[in-house]
Amino acid sequence: MESLIHADIFFLISTIALVIIAVVLIVALIYVVRILNDLKSISRKVKDEGEEIISDIHDFREHVKAEGFNKLYFFGFFRKLFGRGKSSHRSGK
Repeated sequence: MESLIHADIFFLISTIALVIIAVVLIVALIYVVRILNDLKSISRKVKDEGEEIISDIHDFREHVKAEGFNKLYFFGFFRKLFGRGKSSHRSGK
């Protein structure tokens, strides 16, 4: 009879431990999914910006091929290219 009580206690403790481990794993999985969604969003933004940079460089090459190298256009191109992020910060002020 005493061994039956020990078995019941063992199974009760095992069940409680299993439930706690399952809850911890579910919470960890939720955090991993959120992190992966953030990484997906960041990679999408990097891809979009990369495509815009490629387009800008293509436009610059076409302009150089058509009209030759012009210092004013060159500096304006880089001001437009690198000034893109700064203009959004200034508009909020």
